[in-house]
Amino acid sequence: METELHDTESVVKNSRYIYLSEKGVLADNAWSHDLRINQNKILNSDWVIGGSLYLSGGTFDMNSHKLNVSENVVIYSGIMYLNGGQLETGKDLRIQDWNTQSDGTVSIGGSSYGYLKMVNESDFVKVNRNFITHSNYSHSGYLTNGILEIKGDFTQISGNENNFYATDEHKVVLSGTKQQKINFASKNSKFNILEINKPMDTGYVFNRTPVWNKLVETAMDT
Repeated sequence: METELHDTESVVKNSRYIYLSEKGVLADNAWSHDLRINQNKILNSDWVIGGSLYLSGGTFDMNSHKLNVSENVVIYSGIMYLNGGQLETGKDLRIQDWNTQSDGTVSIGGSSYGYLKMVNESDFVKVNRNFITHSNYSHSGYLTNGILEIKGDFTQISGNENNFYATDEHKVVLSGTKQQKINFASKNSKFNILEINKPMDTGYVFNRTPVWNKLVETAMDT
């Protein structure tokens, strides 16, 4: 039996502790606050989330649907599986741990037990601020296709030496309008196809190069 979570304009404190069950659905496919998923979930419609999405267990299968999250997507545990879907974050996408402080604010940092899985040609992720991965798991075989577009900085922290190991047809597009910083802590992790739209020497700061198998340079879309 499906259970419905109805949106509200009221202030919802610590809404990240609101869980949606495996058979739960968002009424009108929208929720204006934070939301947490801690078990298997298959999308059966497009979603709009006005806060942050916290994944702390199970497989979140986007099932060819669109998911728009106004704040952050934080993957502490479980798998964010695009499966032909399109994900857009208003702020960061972080594969990291998170904790709630005594004042109710969220502190994000530390290693994660999560995965980002992009294996289909139509997989698309757009991150409007920063991408950070501190996963304890290798992503070999998990980043093989689709496009990950990042507007801010990219940071790989070595929970696992291969936690951003992209291969086959996977592409990362660094499309920010300002200078972007790219930091790989591990020499094993890398981009597969990297597309940039600004001059390499002024538009980007890499802690080392090359960090890609193939580099594609395009003009900035104005």
